[in-house]
Amino acid sequence: MSSLESVQVPSIRYAVSTRGKLAYQEFGSGPTVVIVPPLAQHIEMMWEQPAFWRPLQRLASGFRIVLFDKLGTGLSDPVSERSTLDQRLDELCAVLEAAGIERAWLLGLSEGGVIALAAAAGVLAARVDGLLLLSA
Repeated sequence: MSSLESVQVPSIRYAVSTRGKLAYQEFGSGPTVVIVPPLAQHIEMMWEQPAFWRPLQRLASGFRIVLFDKLGTGLSDPVSERSTLDQRLDELCAVLEAAGIERAWLLGLSEGGVIALAAAAGVLAARVDGLLLLSA
């Protein structure tokens, strides 16, 4: 039995930002936690390895989890140049809007920690309930 057969993979949806479409998934129920991804992530491939999906499933037992691929990574649209912090904040905002999220906890992973911190301290401060940084 493959790992994909032992977990239900959430459907992939798309948010539209000023620079392209961002792939995202949502699953679980409870307070919302948006996982702001590291430098490179592929939300579809994360479900192939139990080391990635098991912790997500545990979190989803008490929280609504939202994952996304930043532009230029995974299933999101490619970009031709390096993204600025403001552009990454626009991407996060697009995912929040598409998923109907008014307020959420942000879990920033690695480079995503910088984006989550900037969001919590800046333009998205009123929408952030809390901030979690991991390897940031």
